[in-house]
Amino acid sequence: MAFNIEHAGALILSYATQKIYDARAKIIKPQTPKKIAIISDPAIGDFIVTMPAMESIKKNYPKSRILLIAPKDLIPLAPKKMETMPLPKTNIEKIETVLKIIKFKPQLIVNFYEPDYPSIILSLLLLPTCQKRVDLSSSLREDKLIKKNWKPTHFNEYASQTLQKEGIKAPITKPKIKSSKTDIKNAKQILKKAGVKKNFAILFPTSKTRKTWPVENFASLIDQIHEKTKLEIIIPTSPENEKTIQEITQQTENKPIILPKTNLETLAAIASLAKIYVGMDTGITHIAAATGCPAVSIFTSGKIYNFYPYTERGAAIYIKKYANLTITTQRKDIEKLQSIEDFDQITPECVMKAILKVLAKKKDNKQQKIPFNGIEC
Repeated sequence: MAFNIEHAGALILSYATQKIYDARAKIIKPQTPKKIAIISDPAIGDFIVTMPAMESIKKNYPKSRILLIAPKDLIPLAPKKMETMPLPKTNIEKIETVLKIIKFKPQLIVNFYEPDYPSIILSLLLLPTCQKRVDLSSSLREDKLIKKNWKPTHFNEYASQTLQKEGIKAPITKPKIKSSKTDIKNAKQILKKAGVKKNFAILFPTSKTRKTWPVENFASLIDQIHEKTKLEIIIPTSPENEKTIQEITQQTENKPIILPKTNLETLAAIASLAKIYVGMDTGITHIAAATGCPAVSIFTSGKIYNFYPYTERGAAIYIKKYANLTITTQRKDIEKLQSIEDFDQITPECVMKAILKVLAKKKDNKQQKIPFNGIEC
């Protein structure tokens, strides 16, 4: 409960800070900013789906210096031609980062991060020099709780819409990751060393603890993919999925190829070479989709309407009971769906149908706005 009170306090204080900036902007019209600070979300998925909004900021202000504060391992995937600073983790690092941003003196600050007290203090300390603040979280809470005009919207689209409301041109586009020649070369070397042939599918079976699907389902799915598509299955290793990989391998007839742990830019390059990606609702899904790889995401928790794979060759697997809860403003009953039994309807056969449907779709580089691509089991 104490954590909830602390978070609620941060939300209220952040919203009040935003209203101060908004009120001042009505009196003193903001000028074109010479310096801009963007604070990204630390979560991989949230970072990837807000990349188009970051690109829009860069295009709107081509002559401005832009400082992006982002997780260290995600910086290589960020839009180019931006100055970068690692997102702080410890309290000392947060204080140092606040001081560095104050020294940078941005005239525009854009916050894609769920509010915390250091970021709020930063916004207040920047009031004398910063002309404008765009805070995604404050906008979201205002639309949901005050204006009550919130509609289920992909987070990528909402980020761009929020910028547009603030007078920043931000067309809705798909997140895009274009791997460098070096990353592609490294990816091919890793695949060759592992004995992977040209046609392969990526399986990523883990995410947060509550985002799970039975191991036996993944084992069955691997056999079905191999039988119906003839694709080899590779599973990238992460610290969280080593035990799960072992359990899956023990139960499947067609043994997957296990890749060693790599950095995210190499993993993105591997995804760009794959025929399809299949995994839980996780940040790696959004990386794969952003490379142009067809992506199927299994939702047993999370916000399906906000984070379905944003690609024309994508699908989000869900059950109706769960989706009905996710579109409500307050999801008080969501914990009732955390038991595995609630998701027996998401069978390997249902996921396999989605895979075949996605593989049959044609790539369309012209399509930028992606409608909800859920497939109900």
